[in-house]
Amino acid sequence: MATAQKMGSVDESEDSYALDHEDEEVLTPETCHNTMLLAELSHDVIQQLLLLRHRAGIQYTNVGNNVLLSLSSNQDAPSPAVQSEFEQRQLFESRAHPFALAEHVTCNIRRMALNQAVVFMGNSPAGKSQAFRDFMRYLTNHANPFKKSYSATVLEALRTTHEALHLFSTTYGEEGQIENSITNSELIFDVTGSPIGARINSVLIGSWKSHRRTVSSESNFAIFYFLLERAPDSLVAQLGLTREPADYAILTTYDSLPAMHYAMEFPELVMKLRDLGLREREVDHMWSVLAAIIHLGQITFEHDLQSKAKVAPGSNIDKIAGLLLMEPAELYRFLLYRELTVGAEYTEVHLTVAEAEGELQRVVRGMAESVFYWLVHKANCVLRVTSGPLHYGRLSSLSIVNAPAFKDEGRNSLGELLTNYISESLHHSYLQGSIRRHQELYAKDGLPWTPVRFQSNRMVLELVGQPFKGMISILDEGNIAAGFVTDRMFYQAIKAKLTDNKHFLHHSPPNIDHCYFTLNHIWKPVSYYVDGFLEQNDMKSHVELKELILTTSQNFVSRESLGGDSRLENSIIVDYFRSLTQKEPSGRSGGGRQIQLPETETLGSRVKSLVGDLMKSLEKRETYFVYCLDADAPMSELGPTLEKMCLLEVTLKSQSGFVLSLPYSRFLARYKMLTQYTWPNFRGKGDVQAIKVLLHMLGVMESCAFGHQMLHVHSQEALAQLELMRASLLTAVIKFMQKMWRGAIARKRFRVFYAMFKIVRKFRAWKFKTYLISLVKKFGSVHEQPDLGKSIEWPQPPCSLEKFHLKLHNTFRRWRLRQRLKSVPEDEWPEIRIKIAAMEILAKQRPDLGVNRRWKANYLGLTSEHDQAATYLSSVSEILAEDNSTDIVFSSFARKVSPRRGKASSRAFLWTDKCLYKLDQKNDFKLLKSWDLSEVCGVSVTRGADQLLALHTRGARDIVMCLVDARLENRVPELVAGLCVAYRRNAAAAGGGQAAAELKVTVVDDLVVRCSIKQVPHSIVVVGSSESKPQFRKEHGVKQWTLYWPNLA
Repeated sequence: MATAQKMGSVDESEDSYALDHEDEEVLTPETCHNTMLLAELSHDVIQQLLLLRHRAGIQYTNVGNNVLLSLSSNQDAPSPAVQSEFEQRQLFESRAHPFALAEHVTCNIRRMALNQAVVFMGNSPAGKSQAFRDFMRYLTNHANPFKKSYSATVLEALRTTHEALHLFSTTYGEEGQIENSITNSELIFDVTGSPIGARINSVLIGSWKSHRRTVSSESNFAIFYFLLERAPDSLVAQLGLTREPADYAILTTYDSLPAMHYAMEFPELVMKLRDLGLREREVDHMWSVLAAIIHLGQITFEHDLQSKAKVAPGSNIDKIAGLLLMEPAELYRFLLYRELTVGAEYTEVHLTVAEAEGELQRVVRGMAESVFYWLVHKANCVLRVTSGPLHYGRLSSLSIVNAPAFKDEGRNSLGELLTNYISESLHHSYLQGSIRRHQELYAKDGLPWTPVRFQSNRMVLELVGQPFKGMISILDEGNIAAGFVTDRMFYQAIKAKLTDNKHFLHHSPPNIDHCYFTLNHIWKPVSYYVDGFLEQNDMKSHVELKELILTTSQNFVSRESLGGDSRLENSIIVDYFRSLTQKEPSGRSGGGRQIQLPETETLGSRVKSLVGDLMKSLEKRETYFVYCLDADAPMSELGPTLEKMCLLEVTLKSQSGFVLSLPYSRFLARYKMLTQYTWPNFRGKGDVQAIKVLLHMLGVMESCAFGHQMLHVHSQEALAQLELMRASLLTAVIKFMQKMWRGAIARKRFRVFYAMFKIVRKFRAWKFKTYLISLVKKFGSVHEQPDLGKSIEWPQPPCSLEKFHLKLHNTFRRWRLRQRLKSVPEDEWPEIRIKIAAMEILAKQRPDLGVNRRWKANYLGLTSEHDQAATYLSSVSEILAEDNSTDIVFSSFARKVSPRRGKASSRAFLWTDKCLYKLDQKNDFKLLKSWDLSEVCGVSVTRGADQLLALHTRGARDIVMCLVDARLENRVPELVAGLCVAYRRNAAAAGGGQAAAELKVTVVDDLVVRCSIKQVPHSIVVVGSSESKPQFRKEHGVKQWTLYWPNLA
């Protein structure tokens, strides 16, 4: 540690700090970035350390483990810093800076999923705005470790929202920027440490500047000056504005104030608003509403003949109505009249000048605040988390609080009271989180601990925010009470209830304008004037507009969509003005205010609710505070301020306290991987023994303390050593755990699949067994049935047995056929096969197949057919011997068409399984011509009783004939079936496919057969005849032959 044996004296002659030059070498800024490094501690030593660092150009100093102190002046340039020098570094390893704090909280979220909070307090001139922007910029660039696009969108949208809201809530005073709102932004992270959404809760507290021009040391909100100075000339002219703020009553001239510095230009702001989900017409109408607020400040009233209010000449009513998308007559009615309800009757009351001016001020304030809350709502719609923990895993959050500074403007009002109440509440949380909470934890866990005493401000908080007794509760009672309530009545109420409190001092001058009370805040006593308290606390006059803006999706209306000079009747501003014209009949005058019976939210209750929720949230989080103090303040103020911040107490607690406190089970689960004795499981007795072994092996036992239920790590270096060792082993441990886990999942999946397959096998066996049993039951006695089981319905087979079922069915049919064939002699089986083939080929196309007679096939070898059967057989045997053919398919006499002669001739034909032979029946059946059976590609017959047959060949030289016999029997089906069977047998022997094994058979319905004779298309027409023998005749002039068949119907 650095030492400080001798500290310089303090010179207060010019309200500034001074140190002896000889001491500047003893305590250098570079070695004292944290007050914990001081060997000797006192308020003077800490104060001089801060001065040394400020004089050396170092703005930030760490105080203990969770406080970052900024000491800066308005003229100081921001401390230069490069973000890369803070990456992957511990808080104690880096110099004090918001970048280091941002890196620390993001590492805690990624490593331990801690819920944390960062609170920014102090004045913007002292560097608070710069510190907040640096913190948010580092978060935007480094809080997305996996470079997820959605996380980058969330971070950029959150940063954009803060920059936009800064313009709507910041004013400028003699000391520079002044925050007038408290904003709590909760950033949500998933289990990987990547942002997935955010929620912004903000309350605008700053006092609204009157529309009357008054001497003020503070400007109005910066957004109005930004609109006048940075907007394009075309937009300024369209809104009817000028570039000079001095031309408008609500804009205080700031010639004597420091120049306003804007973080962005006008096009950049418009682009950022579009990124928040605002449509172009919504942005345009927002500028119109802001311009209307500026113009409304120019309206003045004067007395008419009846001492009532009228709008003074020169007020640009038409322009304001156009900006608000309403009719000028409605705007006049709103400015001058109100509706009163008396029983069931309504009456319109003309306002006085004082009433009209008061109503105008409240509505203008409500319109400006509504735009602010509307932007907050739009941002929350973009930043909301779309899914829950089931999708993202365990969620963690980071709460970022930007609070206004403590205020004392001399004549303070309600806005300053609420601002100081927020400052006191956050200071109380600072004391609780930095000192008291840790001390209670150490005492509860049985550690030897000397309590560090500090000054608490709990009494001041109860004085303002205590339920039913505090000032805010008394003020809210005045706002919601029925009847006529004045500011003096409120003053009398708090004086009666709070007189006994030593922090409250009342003053009662006769004039209400001078009634004030003094509160002894922890920083200093502040006086508050009660004039206007009730009016400023009341939010009923503009709550309707806020609710409409927050709930409607069509917030603003595009002027271009209206067309011409028309105005939209249901404009949100029109509805707002109409709702304000209805009032209760009580009336108002002077310092009183009109009270409506329905209870609504007040500014005080809203602030107290936000502060209460914030305090509860901070109690459950690891909280870090960024305190920003003005180095230009006189020593008489800055010295006591540093003392009341309890910097000495925080440092003492941090030096002798602990940087980490975890339950034994959680500590062991986090660090047990560091030694082989505790990984994966410790075999000794209990977690405490395991942790002792772990710490002893790592050499950090002296930096830790054992409590009743928790282990406490005292040294930042020891904690960093543990974290670095854990980070180095974490990758290997994750791979090992992934291997084991994936192995476990694979084994479990294997068992599931094995069980599933076993069940499937058993189920299939059961289904097969059931199927076979059903078959046995159905077909067990089928041989005894007359139809041999033809009428039995087959059971439905399982899907896996479909092919088996088909084969079994075919086998059963063959068995039935075999049983039927047992009564037929075997020498007749070839005839039956041919008849079956004929039925398959021609049964549905040719009615008469002649199956009732015997099919002899070789009819020419029968003596019953002709007398030359012996001659035929002798000739045929020689022919078959030459061609090596033995199987005769068919033989018959026929009349064949002879194209050369132009007439038909009688011939004998013989069909074998290989060839077709034409024989001369008049010359001892001499062979005239033969055709190979493979040349035949088709057969055409008619569906009648005629015996016409056309054999189609591949060379388009078809053979046309008709079979003849003495009895005129139907023998064509027998011939066609024999040819098809022989054709299949030859194709199967040659190895042809199923298509090649089929002979194409054509059966014509119109008794006209088309064929090609000598490659010339012809048609054969069959007609009936009275002759006893069939005859062919050639028709002259056409390619047609006619077959005259005897007795053809």
